[in-house]
Amino acid sequence: MSIITMDDPFQEDISWNFFIHQYYWAFVLIVVLILFGIGLLLWYMRRCRREPRYEYTALADESFLHDRLEMDRKLQRDSDRNMSTIRCQYYLRGSTRYVFLKHLPDMGSRLDKNWFLVRDSTTKTERLLTMTPMAENCPIKYTAETRQVLLDLFLALQHPYIYPVLDIDRKIVMEQEYVIAVLPFNDEGSLKDVIYQSHCQDDWKEKYHFQGYGLSSSQIQRLGCQILEALLFLKDQRFPPFLHLHSGNIIVQNGVARISGLENTLFGYSSRCHLFIPKRLYENKEAVEVICFGHLLFEMATGYELTSTHPSEKNYKDVEDKPLVIDVLKFIFEQGRYRYPSLQQVASLDFFRHIDLRELRSLMPVPSIKAKLSPAARSLLKEVKRHQRSRRQSKRSQSMHALETESADGRDSRSSGNSSRSYKKKKKRTSLTSTETTPDDASGTPLQTMLLSSIEGSMMSAPSFPESLDYFTPPTTPQTAPKPATGDASRVRTLLLQEIQSGFKLKSVRNPRYPEV
Repeated sequence: MSIITMDDPFQEDISWNFFIHQYYWAFVLIVVLILFGIGLLLWYMRRCRREPRYEYTALADESFLHDRLEMDRKLQRDSDRNMSTIRCQYYLRGSTRYVFLKHLPDMGSRLDKNWFLVRDSTTKTERLLTMTPMAENCPIKYTAETRQVLLDLFLALQHPYIYPVLDIDRKIVMEQEYVIAVLPFNDEGSLKDVIYQSHCQDDWKEKYHFQGYGLSSSQIQRLGCQILEALLFLKDQRFPPFLHLHSGNIIVQNGVARISGLENTLFGYSSRCHLFIPKRLYENKEAVEVICFGHLLFEMATGYELTSTHPSEKNYKDVEDKPLVIDVLKFIFEQGRYRYPSLQQVASLDFFRHIDLRELRSLMPVPSIKAKLSPAARSLLKEVKRHQRSRRQSKRSQSMHALETESADGRDSRSSGNSSRSYKKKKKRTSLTSTETTPDDASGTPLQTMLLSSIEGSMMSAPSFPESLDYFTPPTTPQTAPKPATGDASRVRTLLLQEIQSGFKLKSVRNPRYPEV
């Protein structure tokens, strides 16, 4: 007989109670950890709700930033001026003629140009010395003889209405190349100083920040006539078109206007007129010269500069009190689309024709300046003109090359995405041509093959833009190809229409000589 043993429930309760009493701290620790985790989770969820998704840094006060920026600019400008003063003193250290007096404020708008007051020991007078960093595209190849050629040229260009250049030099000063020019010092200032009624030695940022005062019609008439005489004189001497014509480059001396800044044209400095002259007109230098003269007349009449190529109706209303000046402005700017009069035509107007120019009486009859110019000076002027033409052509070729590259990139990306579809179209066109062509009309086969290959090739690759053409044209047929028959011409026309319907279009390139205004 077997004995069955059963667990005693009372004994089991005793062992469980013993475990609780022995390890109660473990249960407390587990409960505390669970409560701590729940609390940490609730805190994190509440924090995420309150805080934004992105953190932003508060900007400082705008006025503080503006003041800080102005302070940095002032410190940088003072540092540059101090360095320019050291360069000028270093340059004059080897000169026995000029003595440094002081560094003048920035009297002009060219940022990298510096003006100094020096004393000429030979004449015991004060002179204005300017230092300008060399332009990147200088047309003059400076040698030891070039300085004397330039001095002879400026000596030959003496005129009552042209401000003289007494000395010119091009030299490396402290590892930087500069153009140094010496001019007579005129305390009266420029025509812009007359318009704005300011002092010539004040900083241009301070004296030209408000609207000036327009001159009277008689003053505009006389000063404009003097400026025209100077421009015509330069034109007669085969001097390059003077594109640096603005009120800041017109020196007023004893009531006489005299053009300055001729060295800017010779050394290839950029002019201010590119700010309001479109590219289509900028290549016509004679027209740009007339436009600059029209802008100068408008500034003399109104007291402020034009910011567009042509005056608007609002601009004309500001000259209502000077009807004769309005007639001259309309004669200059309203000749037609991209058509402008010449300087001779403007000078022949009644507004300028009857002015008595007393300064020219001593030059009557006017001697021929061509006899005074040396062969080296004439060749220098020709070199400057040639450089201007080559620079325009290089800009034109660069624009054409950029357009060609852009077209090639776009067409390559489009052909790579649709290569399978174009292949199917090519196969379909080939089969269509093979079915329609018979041995009897073999005379049309070379032309059809050429047209189809040119069309298909233009879809798969970018066309080449010849530099001699102003706009892109499809490849022309060879001279040896026979003339297609009437039926072949209709089939060619059908194929071209299919190409146009499928999205292939020839992109015409605008003439770079006449871009959009």
